[in-house]
Amino acid sequence: MKFNANTFGNIFKRKGKLISCMKEVHRELEYQVSCNLVRLEKELQENYNETLTQEEIFWFQKSCEKWIKFGNKNTKFFHT
Repeated sequence: MKFNANTFGNIFKRKGKLISCMKEVHRELEYQVSCNLVRLEKELQENYNETLTQEEIFWFQKSCEKWIKFGNKNTKFFHT
């Protein structure tokens, strides 16, 4: 948990911040188009995609942890 917090931070908060920043940039792009805004939008989109990948890995690792901890629960009842 400490490694995750120090290395990645809170993925879900970062995802929310990126979404709100992208919304603001899209609002600004509706009124005026500039190279800086387009570049910023591209950077935010790349960061967002990276965050989504990290979130996907996080949930995969969490599911594996639960499977190891609690087992498969694949009992005879379900096989019949």
